Amino acid sequence: MAPGCTMGRRQAGGGSVMLWAMFCWETLGPAIHVDVTLTSTTYLSIVADHVHPFMETMLSDGCGLFQQDIAPCHKAKMVQEWFDEHNNEFEDLLLTSCCKIPQHTFRDLVESMPQWVRAVLATK
Repeated sequence: MAPGCTMGRRQAGGGSVMLWAMFCWETLGPAIHVDVTLTSTTYLSIVADHVHPFMETMLSDGCGLFQQDIAPCHKAKMVQEWFDEHNNEFEDLLLTSCCKIPQHTFRDLVESMPQWVRAVLATK
């Protein structure tokens, strides 16, 4: 990394920065500084105010995929309710993009998994 892009660090005493960012093949999405603990309210604000508009604008052709894990803020009732209300927008993107991918691509991916697992295990 270029020296101008780095800063000194503390050895003790804490401090952290949370940055929420998006990207796609064609471009980088917004980087959002999260200055509080990532609660369900904060997460929902990021999804509704940044992720959703980015996907609608940059991935309007249906080739986008939004993925989340099982973090507590992702599973919160208010977040699930928001996704239920916008389900058709996100689900359609997934269905449309999956339908465009040739079946042999999925087959090749699955067949290549053992070699990837061996490669990961070999590095340990």
